Amino acid sequence: ALEYPVPHARNAILDITSERCKLLDGRNITVMADGFGANLALAPFRPGIGFRVERPARVVLLCPWLDLSHSNCMNEAIDPFQDCAQLAACAQRYSAGHPASVPAISAAFGQFGGWESLYIQSTENDMLSSDALRFARKVADAGEQVNLDFFSGGFHLFQVSTYESPEGQVALQRLLANI
Repeated sequence: ALEYPVPHARNAILDITSERCKLLDGRNITVMADGFGANLALAPFRPGIGFRVERPARVVLLCPWLDLSHSNCMNEAIDPFQDCAQLAACAQRYSAGHPASVPAISAAFGQFGGWESLYIQSTENDMLSSDALRFARKVADAGEQVNLDFFSGGFHLFQVSTYESPEGQVALQRLLANI
């Protein structure tokens, strides 16, 4: 989706989510997304972008990238899969000249809540781990419940390495218990 500048990818997500919410009661919906997909998946639920749908019951975010202004670039030296320059280029392409620090571009700057369950997984070596930590804190500070699983070791989207890492196996078990 990063290859499609705003508003194209966001509008596609809005259309899909709107259609699904018409078919299903929001209490039966779980939204699960990873990396930049987490930012897009939250788009329909952001006040101020001109479109809102019923909030899903559960939201699951895996190593989310929610701040495209990337004011939080960290762990670059230990994350073998990402670097700050690459992320900045992707964010610039997606934001298409719009400021990355506004809720319509970066979920980190929006207001959220009202879910029965918000579950976030991240790991200390992920360059985007501060996005998970800051978003969880922001949601909790707003009085909403959030369950943050923060793992030691592992890298961005470590959950896919369930056969190779104990952290991935535990992450998958906890993920399944939360949906």
